[in-house]
Amino acid sequence: MKRSLALFTALTLSGCLTSMPSSAPSTEATPTKSTAKSSDDSKSAKNEPPKERQPLKRVVGYFPDWTHNRKGTCKYTVDEIDPMLFTHLNFAFARVDGGDRAHPTFKLAPFDTTDLGADGQYAKFVALKKKNPKLKTLLSVGGWTHSDPPYDWIFSAMAETPEGRKQFIDSAIKYLRDNGFDGLDLDWEYPSEPTRGGRAIDTKNYIKLLSEVHAAFENEKLGPGKEKLLFTVAAPSGVYIKWYDLPKMHASLDWINLMSYDYSGGWAHASGHNAPNPELGGGVAASVSIYKNFGVPPDKIVVGMGTYGHTFAGVEESKPGAPSTGNGPKQRCTEEPGLVAYFEAKELIDAGKIKPMWDETAHVPYAYDEKGKVWYSYDDVKSFNQKLDFIQDQGLGGAMIWEVDTDDFHHGYPLISECTKRLAR
Repeated sequence: MKRSLALFTALTLSGCLTSMPSSAPSTEATPTKSTAKSSDDSKSAKNEPPKERQPLKRVVGYFPDWTHNRKGTCKYTVDEIDPMLFTHLNFAFARVDGGDRAHPTFKLAPFDTTDLGADGQYAKFVALKKKNPKLKTLLSVGGWTHSDPPYDWIFSAMAETPEGRKQFIDSAIKYLRDNGFDGLDLDWEYPSEPTRGGRAIDTKNYIKLLSEVHAAFENEKLGPGKEKLLFTVAAPSGVYIKWYDLPKMHASLDWINLMSYDYSGGWAHASGHNAPNPELGGGVAASVSIYKNFGVPPDKIVVGMGTYGHTFAGVEESKPGAPSTGNGPKQRCTEEPGLVAYFEAKELIDAGKIKPMWDETAHVPYAYDEKGKVWYSYDDVKSFNQKLDFIQDQGLGGAMIWEVDTDDFHHGYPLISECTKRLAR
């Protein structure tokens, strides 16, 4: 999944999405319609009890398989996961092995060989269901690096022909069953996008692929105690939406994991929020509106919640939107320029090294290091709860966590726990 670039502008999105409805969806959140009311109507409305929110439908967490390579207290393995916090857990990632490009064959394979075997990460991951019998585990295939060389040609080539799609699907079913997973999460970033190995034919072929995976899962002969495999995708929140035929894709899926984060980062050359959620303008609500306007049922939209943020270097003032020279410095554990885990931001705040602030319009926190001229975007308990209110009020399909290791896992997962509290009991 590795974080999608989401530069949300009307100019980019207008008129470039496939299967356009009668009017193009706005990139701003749809405002609530209002009509003039008499004073009696207002009194009546005030006397009405507040509408009771329905419980959160699901909490989906992504576990990245590379975090076991971190050192010391930064190391994060399957053993650190609390399975009681989730309804579904996605193992990120597996890859598609294309074999010889001149004569390709398509089958699932691990990115990391430590995933395999009786003591491998797959086995430990699916064993979490022993602690939480209601938990479902899915295998996520793809991610950002799967569209980098040398893998960038594989998804497009696989989806191009009926033979390639069948090879992948047959391999996927066997691989999932052999390793004890309950479903497949497809994370192709992104079909038809020329900078990511895509070709124009991918948009239609992607729909064919989804439809054929769905049909194969529906028609699989199930042995005793087996359930139908789940099928989901990770999908973008920004400019890459233009490559997706949203009205046709959702019918094949149990739900869509909406990557509603990375609205800004070091690439933007100005400080900005990772996952803003204003009533109007670019952000989480606007992304959800686009999917709904293209006919995606609300209960199939699972909203991405980032337990990480972005940092910006060379920022001379604390307010959002100030010029930046690029990514901020590497942090203690994540060790990636421009990236900060929630627990890393919290450590810096608690140590008095950065000053936390709140953006009343975007409904998210941010922080500033005046000495180092570094600006921090992130989410906290308050912003998580406001987004969860939105998810429940809109009747959406739940919350998706990218990624489980960047919450404060040494202190009870304070962000993810807010999601869990809202599940039906």
